[in-house]
Amino acid sequence: MKKFVMIIISLLLLSSMTIAFDNEREGIAFGGGVGFALVADWHLKGISNIGESSAGISGNLFVGYGYNESVMFVLQHEGVIHKITSIYNENDKVHQGFTGLVVYYYFGVPGNSFFLTSGVGLQNYSILETDRPEHKTDFGYLIGGGYEFIEHLQFNLSFTYGRTQTTFDFDHQQLSFNLSYVVF
Repeated sequence: MKKFVMIIISLLLLSSMTIAFDNEREGIAFGGGVGFALVADWHLKGISNIGESSAGISGNLFVGYGYNESVMFVLQHEGVIHKITSIYNENDKVHQGFTGLVVYYYFGVPGNSFFLTSGVGLQNYSILETDRPEHKTDFGYLIGGGYEFIEHLQFNLSFTYGRTQTTFDFDHQQLSFNLSYVVF
């Protein structure tokens, strides 16, 4: 009985996936991209001279559902890897980013459309490659927009902001520009 149910579920999923990837924004969608973060910034809340801004490599990954040709809901991660100077190390590699629910709104047809994005979720901050690894997470948001210039290929600019805390509150923000590929 268990095998029969699994076969039925598999057939239903496969048949819906065939319908989903039909070059229309309705249905299952996923994608990702890479680019450059013009600004990746962190600073101690309320004290402007304790913090650092730098540039780095950015990227995004997302999976979701196109409600119709204009609206797409996704779970998205938008992140930046850059180097900072800390009290412990001169070149700590850091990942900071946003993970959350994002809404895309397209103003035109696939392959020729401006779009806006906005989302809420978690801002995260991680110190990588160190003897003192650290990871912090708290509320964050994303706003942005871009242009889909070829079907499935789009430029997007996004701004993310959030706060993490340990003993002190830290503000984090990124402004990143990515080239993304979207499968729908």
